[in-house]
Amino acid sequence: APARFGIAVSLALCVLAAFAVRALLARHHRRQVALVAGLLVLSILDLRTASPLREVPKPDPAYTMLAGLPRGQVIELPYWYRIDDFMKHSHYMYNSTYHWQGLVNGYSDFLPKDFLETVVLLASFPNPEGFQLLYDKRARYAVFHPRNYNNQNRATLYASLAQWSPYLKLLSRTDDVLLYEITGWPEFVRKRPPVTQPGGASAPR
Repeated sequence: APARFGIAVSLALCVLAAFAVRALLARHHRRQVALVAGLLVLSILDLRTASPLREVPKPDPAYTMLAGLPRGQVIELPYWYRIDDFMKHSHYMYNSTYHWQGLVNGYSDFLPKDFLETVVLLASFPNPEGFQLLYDKRARYAVFHPRNYNNQNRATLYASLAQWSPYLKLLSRTDDVLLYEITGWPEFVRKRPPVTQPGGASAPR
């Protein structure tokens, strides 16, 4: 984010201003002293100005539960797939600070190729392609936010959850969040052989 270089510019200006203040104080002229005093008063008033902060709501019980569950990758849905909505994944990244499990979602100024290739398929989870992709990513939990779906997609979501219920176990349910554990994988999910690491050791899948 190039705009963040503005922080370095502000710091540099503060350092240069400090040299100017030191030079003014060295002269001991009343006018310069009055100017410096005025700057100090303005600085104090600026620091005392209240910032528009708001109280952060308590996390949904699903996140509290996730913090105590066995470790596993988490996917949060809706899995935003439109370019204009990609930044909404950052809300899920914030949610992850309540449980610190691994997160399938992610957002940054750099979008990996595999994210762009799979985002539409994961957006419709639970679905066959989504199960395959989440198996590859070693996912274990799925968090749904039904209110963030439109009416049609919400109805499709509930139908899909019922269809794939043999592989999904409901752990927590509120009006805002549904937490599921992926307890199994459909037969069509391709079982790949263990990945062999350098030295002949096999990495668990």
